[in-house]
Amino acid sequence: INETFESNTPLNGSLVSQTSYVSGQELVTSSYYLHLNNLNKLQNVNIQNVNYTYDNMFKNDSNLSTVNFKYPLLNISNNTFYGTKLTSDNIKNIIENTDSNIIGNNAFSNMTSVINKLEFNKPIIESSELFANNNILNISLNTDSISNKMFYNCSNLYSGIITSKIIGENAFYNCRFETLTTKNDIPGLYIPNIISISNNAFANNTNLKN
Repeated sequence: INETFESNTPLNGSLVSQTSYVSGQELVTSSYYLHLNNLNKLQNVNIQNVNYTYDNMFKNDSNLSTVNFKYPLLNISNNTFYGTKLTSDNIKNIIENTDSNIIGNNAFSNMTSVINKLEFNKPIIESSELFANNNILNISLNTDSISNKMFYNCSNLYSGIITSKIIGENAFYNCRFETLTTKNDIPGLYIPNIISISNNAFANNTNLKN
């Protein structure tokens, strides 16, 4: 990407209302209405005057590793970062600096990055398949509940700590946990506050022993 998108220039079918500057693999924008999906060379985005997202906003930008918003987000929409390459630190920053507790379905799913440890401190509700089909190894989440299919088919996820009281349906389907425990000195998934585990929450965890 080596272009400058001027005001009112169509960008992937959506109208850019202010100037967007693209230099090499980095984009800085002050646009109010912006879709940048399927730009596989884009690596870094800095957004100045937008504090909300749209469905599919960065979907399948497979090399996009960093998105910085100048102001806290009002929302994270469906498929916003689907198929991107965001780092764990960037994901944490985006989630914790979003005002709403409702995050769109598949917002961070099918990413191309390897995430050694995903951590954030944020209650999340009404989101399905939030991190599905990702290469996440470890989690540390301070959140009220784990929504349905939240880590669905994260087949390398083997360790973590969650403060949640409720785990939704198929939340950890096809993960790699060996142990579920309320004692923090035992390797596996530490769930000290758990009250309810829904149907098939740990289905197809073939290594699960205890």
